[in-house]
Amino acid sequence: MRTDVAPSFGRPGSVLHYRLKRPDASVLNDEAPVLPIMIPETTIYMLFAHRQWRAGMLLADAIFADLIPVDDQWVLELGAGTGLPALSAALTRHPRKVVVTDYDDAAIVQALRTNAANCADANPKKTMAPLTVAGHTWGHRIDDVLDLLPCTPKEPSPHFDVLLLADCVWERFSHDILLKSITHLLERTPSARIYMVAGLHTGRSTLVQFFRRALEAGLQLVPLPKLEEWPPLCEGELASDPALPGSQHVLEVEVGGDWDESASPRKGPCLTGARRPFRTVRPTATADDETIQQRNHWLTVSSMAWSHCG
Repeated sequence: MRTDVAPSFGRPGSVLHYRLKRPDASVLNDEAPVLPIMIPETTIYMLFAHRQWRAGMLLADAIFADLIPVDDQWVLELGAGTGLPALSAALTRHPRKVVVTDYDDAAIVQALRTNAANCADANPKKTMAPLTVAGHTWGHRIDDVLDLLPCTPKEPSPHFDVLLLADCVWERFSHDILLKSITHLLERTPSARIYMVAGLHTGRSTLVQFFRRALEAGLQLVPLPKLEEWPPLCEGELASDPALPGSQHVLEVEVGGDWDESASPRKGPCLTGARRPFRTVRPTATADDETIQQRNHWLTVSSMAWSHCG
């Protein structure tokens, strides 16, 4: 197996021109929107907002391909970084409104505003859905985010129907405050969804911990919509891991390609078509996890909903 797969791209202050595509890149569309994405020049490098992560690329592509439905929904992206998934939703689908947030740092928030303006200017034939950029530090001043949604007599206290997360769970000590925001912001209806893409580059055990904390907070792992359009498991492979309820609904998909704006899109960041069952611990792991070189090859895609709405 190749060991040179990078989990992220770009440099602070640089601009990447990302052409949206279907996640498998099997059908390329020269008319698909190109999103000019500026990487934030933040000084808070521990937030890792100063890169464009593959997880955000895959989530943006899945939204563009309508594998993750956001039409007619109130949509919120948390920990957005460059905001690529939220911008894909606002520019290529028909949500009621998109709110895109990251840590309340001036440079990060300004980069999100710049990206929203640049993506609209670069695609003048597209009508962008209503979009608001805001700073949000997880677990703090949560009602301020809800105030960004319009209140109506029919919906006097609206919440978000869809939450988008791309590589937001790499830091295990932030799981509780992230889940505090999630559980306060997500509409308490059976149809409300969290869609999350997370790389294994920071460790399988960290991701498993987040899933377990989410289940404790009243959420459950549920099937992804249009599952048949994602890479299938090889015949005979079992997806369920009894150590994590709902694990069979988590996709673990392989990524390949590199970033080169002059290269063919087929050689850019994309899925290879390989998928393996999600496990709390890989059978081949020597200790807690695989090596970083091995983990860089894999992203997870998952959907969560309320386990009870009442």
